[in-house]
Amino acid sequence: MEKIKKPELLSPVGSMEALIAAVENGADAVYLGGKSYSARQYASNFDNQELKQAVEYCHLQNVKLYVTINTLLKEQELKEIFEYILFLYGIGVDALIIQDLGLLKILQKILPEFPIQSSTQMTIHSLEGVKLLEKEGFYRVVLARELSLKEIKYIVDRSNIEIKIFNHGALCISYSGQCLMSSIIGGRSGNRGRCAQPCRKRYTLLDLKNQVDLSKFNGFLLSPKDLNTIEQIQYLIDSGAQSFKIEGRMKRPEYVAIVTALYRKAIDQYVEEQKIDITQKDVKELTQIFNRGFTTAYFFSNPGKDFISREKPNNRGILLGTIQSIHQKSKKMDVLLQESLQKGDGIEVWNMGRANTGMIIPYIQVNGKNVERANAGKKIAIPLLKNVRVGNKVYKTSDSFLLKKAQDTFRTQYQRKQKIYGSIFIFKGQPLKLSIWDENNHKISVIGEKLVEKARKRPLDRDRIIKQLEKLGGTPFVLEGMEVNMDVDATIALKEINAIRRKAVEKLKQKILKKNRFIEIKEKKKIFQDLWNENDQKKTIKPILSAKVGTLEAVKALSKTDITEIIFGGDIRFNIDLYRRALSLAKENQKRIIFAFPRISRQNYILLLQEKKKELLNLSPDGLLLSNLELVHVFQDVSIEKEGDFTLNVLNHLAVEKLYEMGLDSICISPELRLKEIQEIKKYTNVPLNLFIHGDIEMMLSEYCPISCKDRKEECISCENTLKYALKDEKGMIFPLYIDDFGRSHILNSKKLCLLENLPNILKIGFKKLRFQFLVEEKEEIIETVSTYKKFLNFFFNKENKMPKDVEKVFLKWKKQGFTKGHYFRGVL
Repeated sequence: MEKIKKPELLSPVGSMEALIAAVENGADAVYLGGKSYSARQYASNFDNQELKQAVEYCHLQNVKLYVTINTLLKEQELKEIFEYILFLYGIGVDALIIQDLGLLKILQKILPEFPIQSSTQMTIHSLEGVKLLEKEGFYRVVLARELSLKEIKYIVDRSNIEIKIFNHGALCISYSGQCLMSSIIGGRSGNRGRCAQPCRKRYTLLDLKNQVDLSKFNGFLLSPKDLNTIEQIQYLIDSGAQSFKIEGRMKRPEYVAIVTALYRKAIDQYVEEQKIDITQKDVKELTQIFNRGFTTAYFFSNPGKDFISREKPNNRGILLGTIQSIHQKSKKMDVLLQESLQKGDGIEVWNMGRANTGMIIPYIQVNGKNVERANAGKKIAIPLLKNVRVGNKVYKTSDSFLLKKAQDTFRTQYQRKQKIYGSIFIFKGQPLKLSIWDENNHKISVIGEKLVEKARKRPLDRDRIIKQLEKLGGTPFVLEGMEVNMDVDATIALKEINAIRRKAVEKLKQKILKKNRFIEIKEKKKIFQDLWNENDQKKTIKPILSAKVGTLEAVKALSKTDITEIIFGGDIRFNIDLYRRALSLAKENQKRIIFAFPRISRQNYILLLQEKKKELLNLSPDGLLLSNLELVHVFQDVSIEKEGDFTLNVLNHLAVEKLYEMGLDSICISPELRLKEIQEIKKYTNVPLNLFIHGDIEMMLSEYCPISCKDRKEECISCENTLKYALKDEKGMIFPLYIDDFGRSHILNSKKLCLLENLPNILKIGFKKLRFQFLVEEKEEIIETVSTYKKFLNFFFNKENKMPKDVEKVFLKWKKQGFTKGHYFRGVL
């Protein structure tokens, strides 16, 4: 029987305590962030001195440490990152986890030897994305959490680099890297580590046409349950993925300890015994330490509405019981227990429709007497909480015994020991000689200062020698075997054996920690600085007006306007005939036509696209719009104009240059940038930039459908590509949503983007294309929008004195309806 390969267990670390908790409970590797450039900016994170200590501690425990620089970086941030990268490399960090393509270019230029892994924010969701990153030097890629185990295995079996998947923790409702909701609503970008978690807020589902609340769908409609695969871990192992990632850098150390220990147990059991014996006690501990309800996400099937924790967006704990009676006079309430409870535990009462309320238990009474603990089945009295009612459910949200159990595992370092072996030589007239080594071939030898003498009375006993050498408390090591070579009548003071042991241990530690990472700083800094060579600024140019649409009706509407270019496709099923008809319509009306493809291109779609690729290109479109790295790789060998969409998340000129190296001819810049920041990017690159100026901003793209009118199958409901529904938040803001051909939901901003009045400033920057995005608009709106912008541009470039009245009229109408200028003036954190 072929031996099962053991995957790496990768644990989250947000503080030094969490680091010790992860390592002491069996993590093979940990991931953490520094004070800057990390996608969990609200975790404690590590300063440089703490990072150095963390690396040393991990490496002495045979644990790898990865540092996250997994946010999108603006120009100025990239300019400041040089010394930080060199510092991380110099202290022996095992790998960087990155998202930004500009950072990738820097690493390729100045430190190509620094191992890199992809962040989940890169949205890699098929084999083609993995292949592209392999070409770019990544040794490990993390896959999107929406993939099935079947898809994962397909990718693993055809990859030459390591694959990482998530196995436990919080989930995003949107594809990671494709969410602008926190950014658009609150100015805090999830792509830059500052997500405000709008998905954890309460929403109402609306019938958009009639503005009717569909009340049965109220609740936390976008708040996913937590991923939990402890009882299915063998299937994840069988997929062949090389690394399993626990989410949770914002979680407390006790969470890290419990979750790491239980997955360590499960993985080891399956690999070593081909079975898993996870007990109900294990499952209860995993549930108690933190849960929003559990799901296996998309590993086995589309979970539909069972993916969401509608009732509550935060920790549920375990159902403790229900309130039986309330005593206002004594300020107590009676609870019939389904689980044990003890003083110091935390509880929360669920009062649907009102704020939940909770406390740490100060006392418990059974039959009027105070007790420290009460078991399941008992009726107890505890202090009365505000705004509760008889029948309300009570949950135990923290268990003091479990927390103490977890804390005991990380109160001190080096409880988890590394096995070492050795041999000692004790011969008369010679100094002591001790050699020790570990299981990773780190070996050292030391010689004592005193000579061994002939024993006058009792010679040294072998067992006594080994006993002295075993005294390794306070070190990371445990002596697993020692060969003693000696004269039978030899002796030396025990303090000399102790001294040589201490010297050997210290030398072995230094051997383990030694990294041969010499850095020629002066030379590398020159290479780094040369990446910011300013180019010649061009005069104001007249940009191409381009519009993206997904239906033939919209193509017909655009054909009636003065638009230069039509982008056809997007989140629609692949149909060569549709592309052919769209091209014919465009060419009949002397329009350029660009073919576009789904923002998420799963493996089945990619395989179909590759099969039809030659036929598609034989239609001779004017170009291609590529919205993800998968598509960049599929068309990398094609000599046709290729534009990168803004969904590639470009925030700096080096990311622009990197995509140009990958074969793209122009880039639609990220809508998370201010115009001034885009102007700064233009200083350093001649690659043409395009700008999204008008239309619906897609805030979120999700495999989950918030409408949940039925369990999702291959075919979705009749609301595909129409605006039938919307989500309303607690402030009354309404966010339309539609379902695409793949059953994925697109949540739109409450207001359209409109930059009409800012065109003069935009034109000075010098964009190649200005982009409209029409997702579900009627033909009249499409025609009116394009015509209005076109007239404004003619007015501007012809230097006419007076704005056309019909332009003013339309703009005033838009203003009355309400629109947004996005981040182009306010920016994001």
